[in-house]
Amino acid sequence: MKIVAAWTGANERTVKNWFAGHYGPSGDHLVTLIKHCDAVLMAVLSMADREQLLISAKIEDIERRLAELLAMTRRR
Repeated sequence: MKIVAAWTGANERTVKNWFAGHYGPSGDHLVTLIKHCDAVLMAVLSMADREQLLISAKIEDIERRLAELLAMTRRR
């Protein structure tokens, strides 16, 4: 709760209400959450039926992780 509150500038009680499903973040808060959290981005893309963008984001993540692994193996 504290991390999300720090990211968005919302108070912790507001964030607790988001997590409890009582209501959702405003547009500005949602964009800020997307900037900080890939899981939120994926959820929004999925709910918006933008599967192609979701797949592209996953592929980019896999490519980044593979590059990190390759760099680690080359250091040995």
